[in-house]
Amino acid sequence: MIRKIIIIISAVAVAIALAAGIVIRGTYMDIEKNPELTDEIYVAGVSGKTAEILIEQAEDMIYFAPIVLKVKAYGETDYLFGGRRQLVSVEKVFSGDNIKEGEDIYITSENWVVFRTESDLVSMNTGFVNFMKKDNEYLVFLSKKINVMWDDNLSTYMTAYTTLTPIFNYESSENIILEPDESLMYSVGKSVQYKTVKDNEFFALDEEALRKLNNFKERAMEKYKD
Repeated sequence: MIRKIIIIISAVAVAIALAAGIVIRGTYMDIEKNPELTDEIYVAGVSGKTAEILIEQAEDMIYFAPIVLKVKAYGETDYLFGGRRQLVSVEKVFSGDNIKEGEDIYITSENWVVFRTESDLVSMNTGFVNFMKKDNEYLVFLSKKINVMWDDNLSTYMTAYTTLTPIFNYESSENIILEPDESLMYSVGKSVQYKTVKDNEFFALDEEALRKLNNFKERAMEKYKD
């Protein structure tokens, strides 16, 4: 029962964020023309207590994900109305129909939303997991193929629905613990500018959260060994 409540609360929270993004999409920064602006955007971190709850929800979801792949990121990103998708090459299909090794696809997530909180402050939701880096390999859990307005003959797939974005780097990263600016707490919450943590894999507010996220990643990797 508690698990169902957590899932419902998480779904509502993400739905509200998405709705807010749609309402104010006219105020989005033009990241497509100026991708370097991403560095100035604020990104939120997760605490140890919250991470435990979100990991429990995510484990229920990803292990039943219909599509599980090993992919390699090209480092190319498309932006539209505050969202993004990333181009990858499929290296291995653990599960999933009509996807071939060597195929190029796009991956997007309901978590990937950029929205303006104040006139001079912009926040970015990442699901507490960083975007995919060029030439890095990832284990990804996907839910379905989706239709997009800008069809370019490449398929786009949505990540499995979890508050934690289910994308795991096969390489290890040195993760910097987020140290939010208390004076901006009201505007952007427990967030820091992306440029300060852009080399992280996970966005954690404390060592406990980072340890739990790394352990979660190890369990996922163990289940789907290359």
